[in-house]
Amino acid sequence: MTRPPVGSIVIDETGGPDRAAAASAPRPRVTARQLALVSAITKSPELKRRLVGATDALQAGLRLCVGGEPLTSGAILGSGLVGVVSAGTLDRGQRPVALKRARARLAFFREALRVERAVASSLVELGPLRAADVLFAGDHTLVKELVTAPTLAELLVRGGLERAQERALEGVLEVVRFGLSSWGVALDVSPKNLAWHDEWVLLDAGPKLRVGDLARVAELRSFSAYVDAYRAKLSAGPSAPSAVTAPAAGEELLEAPERHVFVRELWQWFPLDPSVDAHSFSVDVDESMASDEIVIERDARGVVWVEPGTPHAIQEAAEAAWRGVPSTSPARGPSLAAVARTPTGRLYRALGAAPPPLPAALVRPYRHWRDVLAAGTEHTALDLHCHEPLADPSLPQAPRAPEGLPRGATSFRARVPTPAGTFAELSCVVAPGSDRAIVLVPGFRAGVEATHALVSALLARGHAGVFVSAYLGARNPDGQALVTGGAWETPLLVHVLDYTVACLEGRSITLVAASHGAAAAMEVAALHPLVDRLVLDSPLARPLELYFHVARARGQALEQARAELREGQLPAEVASYAIPEREGLEVLALRPVPDLLTDVCGFPEGPARVVEYAGPHAATMRHDAHVRGVPEACIAALEPLVAR
Repeated sequence: MTRPPVGSIVIDETGGPDRAAAASAPRPRVTARQLALVSAITKSPELKRRLVGATDALQAGLRLCVGGEPLTSGAILGSGLVGVVSAGTLDRGQRPVALKRARARLAFFREALRVERAVASSLVELGPLRAADVLFAGDHTLVKELVTAPTLAELLVRGGLERAQERALEGVLEVVRFGLSSWGVALDVSPKNLAWHDEWVLLDAGPKLRVGDLARVAELRSFSAYVDAYRAKLSAGPSAPSAVTAPAAGEELLEAPERHVFVRELWQWFPLDPSVDAHSFSVDVDESMASDEIVIERDARGVVWVEPGTPHAIQEAAEAAWRGVPSTSPARGPSLAAVARTPTGRLYRALGAAPPPLPAALVRPYRHWRDVLAAGTEHTALDLHCHEPLADPSLPQAPRAPEGLPRGATSFRARVPTPAGTFAELSCVVAPGSDRAIVLVPGFRAGVEATHALVSALLARGHAGVFVSAYLGARNPDGQALVTGGAWETPLLVHVLDYTVACLEGRSITLVAASHGAAAAMEVAALHPLVDRLVLDSPLARPLELYFHVARARGQALEQARAELREGQLPAEVASYAIPEREGLEVLALRPVPDLLTDVCGFPEGPARVVEYAGPHAATMRHDAHVRGVPEACIAALEPLVAR
């Protein structure tokens, strides 16, 4: 159905201050719906707690790249309604920094960080108050100067201030008054957000969403009035939203809502405030702003509006969440439910099913699958699940990173936190010039090095963006790496995409996968709203068919072969994969001719542009691609899908 009219949300714009002087002020811009969502959350302590509870904090030791600068996250320092602040260390010079990350990739959070940068820059000229320097910035992350001086809260709890500090604080209130009158921005000068370092330093220059009592306190310009106003916030410990540290006991102020929205980033329904006082907020209503966080809206009659292009499985899961029951989607998508609450992102964690078991099978490494097929060897068909990267002593060693990085690019290795017994090892290149992420998933026994020849070729042709090569799988009790026919690869790939978006600033995703890796890629591309381009090299319609083909060739009965899989905690039924079809998804399939593997396992059907090439199976990402090179026909076909 069509989007509900904006007029269905009442925005009270009467009696507010003259905005003409603040026409160019650095205020957050939001749509009426976004403001109604923010208003509901700020009025309701329960909704605040839900927002905070849906936040995934970064684990210490996680690798990130913000504004092209690689760094490592540290311990959490504090939090507010908009974001969570952690310690961090820049690679360059090992400089300690503060890392502020929005609670979710929501438009109004993004605007709050944009305004924080603008305010921090503007405060430089005002004297009585400076803000912690913003060193690097992404859409939803800021890297800032780490200020270790005592906060005003700590000083007051210890026993008070010197007279010079009190006078300086009165000067801060003058800056607050100026910010309100000239910029239309309410600065958060609460005691835990001010530190004394020979002057008052604003730790977080982000705007207060609600003005509250700030204007009255600023107008008084009195230290005692300030202390009286903020006395309730004088407590020990790190900063945190008041709804969490001291839940309100009174009734919520939110009227009975008529509309609810499903916020994809938080995987929850939130009400819209039906009556919003726009002038109680330090924001400007601008209907041209994106509403990327709101994908489904429901009114009091049960009429639902869905953002065009929203995958059907997400719609089903949203409806299930509304009813409070588990998702019943018949698609393979519910395997994404194996993604538990991850430390790097929040997509699809509410789909509800239990994670698959970890493999128990013991396997022998092999050089080529025909070695497993050959009679008179110790191999069994089960060995095809071996995922240890192939080391061929007859070949020169593959480079550990893509070669020929352009000026300003950086490369590093990373490990994404995943469930115990699984792994997601990454090789990353951030080449400035594009916010497109190219995520590469090779096939059987191919580590991240197998992708470097392709990445190097794309960089040499001038392509920029975030290149993430992923080696995914699960380990048996002996620590051997195994493939699991998509059972674990699918949720692990979601972890990787979450990491790419949350920590490396990818905004749209080209997913490139080969051979066995294509199974997970087809599942994830069918559901993930940020994957808009999919490249499949030598995809297999029925990957497990190879196992049964080898088992039959070795004289093994079908039921015995299935029993071995079940005993080894591996999928035992042949799953069929198809090229996904959904609005906004462009698909390229590369098919080697001839190719015995696709002859055995089938080539997936579906809407894709198919390009045939002369070369071995999965030629774009093989263990020997650094020697063979990547077929030119593959690169030429692939280039338009990695362009910005």
